[in-house]
Order: sequence, then C-alpha cells, then structure tokens
Amino acid sequence: MKLILLYGPPAVGKLTIATLLKEKTHYKLLHNHLLQNPVSEVFSFDNPANTLLVREFRLRILSHATDSNIDLIATFGIFSNNPFSHIEQIIKTVEEKGGTVCLVQLKADKQILLERVEMQSRKDHGKTLSKEDFQSFLEKNNHLNEAYEKANHLTIDTGILTPEESLEKIRSYYHL
Repeated sequence: MKLILLYGPPAVGKLTIATLLKEKTHYKLLHNHLLQNPVSEVFSFDNPANTLLVREFRLRILSHATDSNIDLIATFGIFSNNPFSHIEQIIKTVEEKGGTVCLVQLKADKQILLERVEMQSRKDHGKTLSKEDFQSFLEKNNHLNEAYEKANHLTIDTGILTPEESLEKIRSYYHL
C-alpha cells in the first residue's frame, strides 16, 4: 500500500492537486473534508471532539486501507495545534502494517492563500472559511508553511507552480 499525503494550509491547493493525481494514478482519494464535514455537523470546528474524531477516523481508514493494500491519496490541513504529531501517527499507522508514506508539503505565500480562500471551488466542498477569519488566523499562526522534518518529503510552492506542474513534480519525485 502506498499513501501519498498532501499537507499544507487552507487554500494551498491540496484537493485540486490530489484530484489530478487521482486521475493519473487511479489511487483512491481520501480528502480532509470527507471526514471534516460530517463531524462538523455535530461538533463545531473549535470543539476538541472535532479534531479528535476526524483524526481517529483518518487513522482507522488508513489502517484498513493498508490491510487491504489500497493505494491512497490523502489531504491533511495544517490548521490546528500540533499538526505534526498527527502526521507522525499517520506514518506509524501505515508503516507498521508494511505500507509506504510519500509526504508532499504544499505551501504558498499568505497573500495567495488569502486570494484563494473564498473561491467557489472551495465552497463546493463545504469549505466555508472566510477571508476575514483566515486573515485573523494567519496573524496568530506562523507555522502554516512549516515542513514536517522527521521524514523525507517533497515541498511544492503552489504560488509558483500550476496544479498540473505540481502533479508532474509529485509523479516524478515518487515515480508514480
């Protein structure tokens, strides 16, 4: 089983690139809002149960996908406190069962993220973060473009590369 984990801040293009990657690889796609949206119907985003449940569901799905040898693309938003502990859990869950994790950090300049955050394509997937709320969040959090440093990974600046160029960089780097 191979997991391609795309991680980065909101509006960086995780789902856009993941969708293109799915089309080229025929891997299954587990994007963050498939988990986030139903949990948010019950527990607001600021409720600790929200993060706990989304992370637990993600790990259970990844565990069973590894057992079933299902290749996956997953997206993970760097938004909450201590996101790298969850990346560690993801790697451990997959690798303990013999799978491989291919990390891809997506980043972009804050101004580009602000321009993208209210795009219709995001709203179509239940992504409702406003520009004002995101601006406030950006002012308080400087870690959004930090890389997970405990494992080898590919970093792509989506403010420089198009989604198609990003796709080809991922395919080349990980031989997909």
